[in-house]
Amino acid sequence: MRMRRLTPAEVEQIDRWVVDPETLEAAAEIVEAVRREGEAAVRRFAERFGEVAPGDPLLIDREELEQVLSSVPQADRELLVRTSGRVESFARAQRESIREMTLEIA
Repeated sequence: MRMRRLTPAEVEQIDRWVVDPETLEAAAEIVEAVRREGEAAVRRFAERFGEVAPGDPLLIDREELEQVLSSVPQADRELLVRTSGRVESFARAQRESIREMTLEIA
């Protein structure tokens, strides 16, 4: 499928949310709960979304991480290191490109 180039006027005519309102509302509720309740809310949502089993620690200690890392094949570790470097470089460039600005909205 070939993408069609849009004019600025066509882009302005597109009526869609990047994130739907229901998702934004749910995310805002999670953020607010974490602000109010701290770690208890983090645990509750981590368990609810299946990221942590009830009672499991929220953090993995360094020894366990190193043990798991040592079981990853060398080629895969090298790929992960290269990929994380690329992500970090992109994030740094993106962050450095952000400039303060003032925009009057009529």
